[in-house]
Amino acid sequence: HPNVKSCRVIGGVGIIEVKDTHFFSKIQEHVLETGVWIRPFEKIIYTTPPYIISSADLTRVTSALKSFLNYS
Repeated sequence: HPNVKSCRVIGGVGIIEVKDTHFFSKIQEHVLETGVWIRPFEKIIYTTPPYIISSADLTRVTSALKSFLNYS
């Protein structure tokens, strides 16, 4: 994605660092509609799914992250 600066995983935390945060103020409500809580912090979007997450739920989280980025 053109707005992604980097992606990384640290332990159980998935992190996406973005180049521009202009869309952060409006995005939380959009993502909550997917039923997934994604918390932006400064230039970071992160998620901490449980280690026992099902494939279906992991797909739901990653789809919400993708939706979050595409909303920008």
